[in-house]
Amino acid sequence: MAQSSTQSGTIIPDPALDSKTFKQLLMDQVRARGGTEAVDTKQIFQNMVKDTLEAFLELELEQHLGYSKYDPEGRGSGNTRNGATPKTVRGDFGEIAIETPRDRNSSFEPKIVAKRQTSVGNFSEAVVSLYARGLTTREIEQHVKEIYGVEISPQFVSRVTEELQQQITEWQSRPLERAYPIVFVDGLRVAVRTEKGVLKKCVYTVLGVSLCGRQEVLGLWVEETEGARFWVKVLNDLKARGVADVILLCGDGLPGLRNAVE
Repeated sequence: MAQSSTQSGTIIPDPALDSKTFKQLLMDQVRARGGTEAVDTKQIFQNMVKDTLEAFLELELEQHLGYSKYDPEGRGSGNTRNGATPKTVRGDFGEIAIETPRDRNSSFEPKIVAKRQTSVGNFSEAVVSLYARGLTTREIEQHVKEIYGVEISPQFVSRVTEELQQQITEWQSRPLERAYPIVFVDGLRVAVRTEKGVLKKCVYTVLGVSLCGRQEVLGLWVEETEGARFWVKVLNDLKARGVADVILLCGDGLPGLRNAVE
C-alpha cells in the first residue's frame, strides 16, 4: 500500500514511503486542490475578526457603564450588563456571527458595529495588521483610531490598545501542534498606520495544514526587510511554540527562506 488517507483527504504517510515520494504525494494533493490558491486565508481569519470585534464591543460597553465586567462597583449603579444579542455581519471575510453585548437600560449604542449595521467592509485587513508581530504600541493605537473613523477619547484608545495587546500576545504565543504535513509561507500587502501615515507593508503569513486537514494561521509577522536572519527568527518562534515536524514547506520567491531552513 502506497498511502492512506483520513476522511478529510489528508495523506497519512505509509512507513514504506521514502521522504521524497511522500513529499511528491503531498504536492500532488496540493495541486489537486487548486495549488496554494486553494487556501482561503480570509476565511481562516474569521475567528480573529470575531474575537477582535467582540473585544471592541465589550470595551465600548465598559466605557458606557463606567465599570469593567465583574467589577463590584457596578452594583447599584443604575445600569448593568444584560447578556448579548446574536448578530451576523458581512465583510471581506464573508459572514460571521458575533455577540453584541446589551445593557439593562437599553441605552448602549455601539460604534464599531452599530445596532442596525450589517456590513463592516475590509475589516480583516485591519485585523491582519493588528495581529502581526512587529507593531509598536503607538502603531496599534493608530490602527484603533483608523478602525473607528470617529472621534473617540484618548482614554478609550489607551484602554482598547491595552486589551488588544493582551489578546494579541496570547494569540501570538499560543501552543501549536507538534506536526504539520504542509506549511505555506506567503506575504500579504496590507495598509499599516504608522506615525508617518498609512504605509503599505508586507505581512508574512505562516499557514499550517494539520494531519486532519485543518488550516490554521500559525503566525503573522511585519518586517521591513526579509532575509535568512528574519526567517530563522520566524522558524525559531514556531519551534518554541511546539512545532517539531514540517514535511513540506511551500514559499516561493521569499529571499532567505531556503537558507534559513537549511
